[in-house]
Amino acid sequence: MENIVQLAKNTSDASTMTGGQSARKVSCTSCCMRNLCIAAGTEDSFLPEIDKLVVHWHPMARGRHIFREGDEFKQPFVVRSGAVKTYQTLENGEEQITGFMLPGDVFGLEGLAALQHANGAIALETSSVCAIPLQNLFKINVEARVAERQVLMLLSESMLRKDSHAMMLAMNKAHERISAFLLDISDRLHRRGLAAHDFSLPMSRSDIGRFLGMSQETVSRAFAKLIRDKLIESNGRNIKLVNPGTLGKLSGYKLDSSFLKSA
Repeated sequence: MENIVQLAKNTSDASTMTGGQSARKVSCTSCCMRNLCIAAGTEDSFLPEIDKLVVHWHPMARGRHIFREGDEFKQPFVVRSGAVKTYQTLENGEEQITGFMLPGDVFGLEGLAALQHANGAIALETSSVCAIPLQNLFKINVEARVAERQVLMLLSESMLRKDSHAMMLAMNKAHERISAFLLDISDRLHRRGLAAHDFSLPMSRSDIGRFLGMSQETVSRAFAKLIRDKLIESNGRNIKLVNPGTLGKLSGYKLDSSFLKSA
C-alpha cells in the first residue's frame, strides 16, 4: 500500500500525460460517454470538479500505443470513443490479445500490482481515451460518493470481462467461441445504448483468433458456419445478428430480456 500511496504522490499533475500525449480541453459535461464513465449519476453542479480529475487525451490514430509492456503505471484509462486492444508478447514473440476495450471500458489497471504495465495497449481505430491519474482517484473517494460508486462499477465490469474471456476459451468448438464473442460485443454495445444487433467489429479476424486461441483460418471457418446456419450476416467486419437467441443457446451466453426484446 505504501508503494501505491507514494506512486499517487509522484504522479504528474492532470496537465501532463505519458506517451507524448498532451491533455485536451474536453468537458465531461458535453461528453456523449458521460453516463458510462465516472461522471455517471453525478449532479451537474459537481461535473466541473470531475473535469479537474480527468485528463482527456488527443484522438489517436489506429496503431498508436497508449502504453507499452513494461511502462511505469501512472493511471488507468477509459475509452471515450473508438476501440483499444490490450496484449502481451509471449516468449516466442507472438502477440496474445488479452482484451478489446469499447467506449466506457476501463483498462490499464493490471499495472497497479507491480507498478508497471504487464500489457501493452494499442488503438484499433481512431480513438480517444481519458486518464484518471492515481492521485485523482483518491480525491474522487473523498469528494463524490456517486463518482466513487461509479469507479467501483467500472472496475467490476473490467473483472467481468476477464470472466467472460475465460468462459470463451473453455468452449470446445470454434463456432461456439465466436458466438459467445459476438454476443459479448453486442451485449456491451447494448448496455451503452449503441447499435447492438448490426455493428462493425473494430478488430481483425487475426486479432479475434489471438484473443480466442484460434488460427485466423479457424476463425474464418467459424464465421462461415454461423452464416450458413443463418445465425449471422457478415460483410467484411460488418456483422448483423440474425438470431441472437439461438446464438445464446449455442454458446451458453446469458442474455437479459431487454437485449432480446431490442433485437
